[in-house]
Amino acid sequence: MGEKIWYLGSTKKTLGPMDSSRVRLYIDKGKTSAKTRVKREGEEFRLLSEEPYFRQSLRASKVTEEEVELDSNISDVANQPETDRNAETYVNREALTVEQVYGSPVDEVASEVEDSPEEKAKPTKKAPKAAKKRARSSTPKSSDEGEPAGFLGRWLGGAPPINYAQPYRLEKSDLWKSFSLGLDSARCKIAYMGLIVSLILGAVFGGITFGAMYIHPIVGLVFAFIAMAVQLATLNFALGALSYHSRCRLSDEETPGVKEALGYAWSNVTTLAAVPFVMTLLPLIPILMLAVAALISKIPYAGPAITGLVFILHIFLSVIAFICSLAGGLSWVLCPIIVGFERTGVKETMQILFHFARTSLARFFFKGFWPNLGMSGFSFFVLFVGACVLAPTMIIPTFGFSVPGTPHMIGMFFAGIWVSLFSLLLIAIILSTQNELLCRLYIAVRPSNDDLISKEAYLLRQA
Repeated sequence: MGEKIWYLGSTKKTLGPMDSSRVRLYIDKGKTSAKTRVKREGEEFRLLSEEPYFRQSLRASKVTEEEVELDSNISDVANQPETDRNAETYVNREALTVEQVYGSPVDEVASEVEDSPEEKAKPTKKAPKAAKKRARSSTPKSSDEGEPAGFLGRWLGGAPPINYAQPYRLEKSDLWKSFSLGLDSARCKIAYMGLIVSLILGAVFGGITFGAMYIHPIVGLVFAFIAMAVQLATLNFALGALSYHSRCRLSDEETPGVKEALGYAWSNVTTLAAVPFVMTLLPLIPILMLAVAALISKIPYAGPAITGLVFILHIFLSVIAFICSLAGGLSWVLCPIIVGFERTGVKETMQILFHFARTSLARFFFKGFWPNLGMSGFSFFVLFVGACVLAPTMIIPTFGFSVPGTPHMIGMFFAGIWVSLFSLLLIAIILSTQNELLCRLYIAVRPSNDDLISKEAYLLRQA
C-alpha cells in the first residue's frame, strides 16, 4: 500500500487521508466527476483532472460533468475492474492507444493545449505506430492473474514495478541542461559530504586492514574487501540522495534540502547498499550451472537426446548469464537512480534492472552518447580550472613565512589537507552533474516518454 497522503473533496465533504490506489478506486467506480478536487498533504486543492498522478485513470474511466456525492463506504479494492493499477506511470497501454486515436475524454483545456499551433507544428506521423508497437511489446505473456508465469518470466520478461509519475516528455535538450543543474549548491553539498564520509571510512578500515595483515594475509584481504564495500556503499548512499533531489525537481515538487535528501537515502540504505553487490555476484549462478552442464556432457553413453538437451541448456544459461552480467554492471550506475525515482525495495529494484538491461540498454547508450561525451569534456574543464585555482593557493601553506624558499613541514601538512578538500569539491561537482545527467537519461529512454506531452504544454496546462 502507498502512503496515505491524498484527500478528495467536494462542496459538501472531504475524504482522507487515503493512498493513491484508493483514489483510483473512486475514479474507476464512477464516484468522482470533473468537479471533484484532490490534494496532497500540505498542498491546496485542485481539480482531479489537473493531477498528473491520476490522469491515466481518468482517461480509462467514464467521467461525468455533474458533481457527485463522495461516499466513504466505497467497496473494497478487490472488486476493481481488471486494469493496470499503476496508473501513476502512464503504463495503461490500452487507454494510451485509445487516446492517440480519439483524444482524452476528460480535461478539454488539456486537449486544446495539445492541439495548439506549437504542438501541431511538430511531426507526429510516427507517434501512433510507435505507441501501438510499444503497446504490443509491453504486454507480457501473462497467467490468469495478469503477471508473467513463473519466476524467470516475472524477473526477465515481466513489466517492472515503475512508481514514478513522469509529468512531461523529456527532449534531448533537457539532457544538456544537466551541466548547469548539476552545479546546484544543495547537490554539491550532498556529493561533498558523501565523498568526505567515504574517505574517512576508507581511512579507518584501511588502518584496520593494515593491522590485520600482521595477523594473516587472508584476514587482511577480507578487511580490504570490507573497506572497499563500505566505501562503495557510502557513495551509493550519496548518489541515492542526489537521485531523490533530481526526482523532486523533475516532478515540479518542492526541491528538498540536504537533510531531507539524506533522510530519504537513509530510509532506503539497505537497497542502496545491497543491490549492487548482489547483482554483481548473481552472474556466478548461471556460470556455475554452465560448468555443471559441461561436466554432464562429458558423461559417456549419455546418448544423443541428453546431449541435445544439454546443448539447449547451454544456450539458455548463456543468455541468462549475459543478461545478469549486463544488469550487474548497470546496478552500480542505475541502482541509486532507480531507488531515488521509483522508491523500490531490493526485489523490485533488481527486477527493474533486469527489465532495463533487456529493453532499454541500447537506447540508454545511443541517446546518451553525445551528452556523455560532453560530460567528459565538462569533467576535464572542471579539473583544469580547479588545478589553476589550486596551484597558487598551495604556495603559502607549503613554504610558510619563516624560511623563504624552503618547504615547511607544518605547511606541507596543511597544504595536503587543503589539496584533498579542494579536490573532493571538484569531484563532488562532477559527481553531481553526472548523476543529474544519468537521472534524466534514465527517464528519457523509458518507452512511455515519447507518448507524453511536451514541457511547454504541461506548463500551460498547469497554468
